[in-house]
Amino acid sequence: NVMEASPSAIYDTVEASIKYKSYVIRQHKDMESWRKAQGLRIPPDFIYDHASMPTLSKEEIEKLNLVRPATFADASQISGLTPQSLVYLYHCVQKRNKDRDWARRKADETKNRDKKEVSATMKE
Repeated sequence: NVMEASPSAIYDTVEASIKYKSYVIRQHKDMESWRKAQGLRIPPDFIYDHASMPTLSKEEIEKLNLVRPATFADASQISGLTPQSLVYLYHCVQKRNKDRDWARRKADETKNRDKKEVSATMKE
């Protein structure tokens, strides 16, 4: 029967499924993150340049700088930006926010420690 798969075709299919499983899982996670992120705002002062976003093409960076999208949904409407570039942009914005939040926490900790030291010195 012509419709029956040969043992080598079955082996190739199973092998490919196993080899690419982690890639497909990661891609599904990235796309789910992207779906959730569409309404999130992109900071208006976000810098689009090749130094901070080396994965993006020069054309993509130019378009982002020209349009300056306010949300990820806006960014997805820019022609020429690939789905992978949009996911990458999402990760860059998330990293920037995480780094900014960490810096703020550190500054607050330093400020609180300094206040305690001043307060302790005044009690002496």
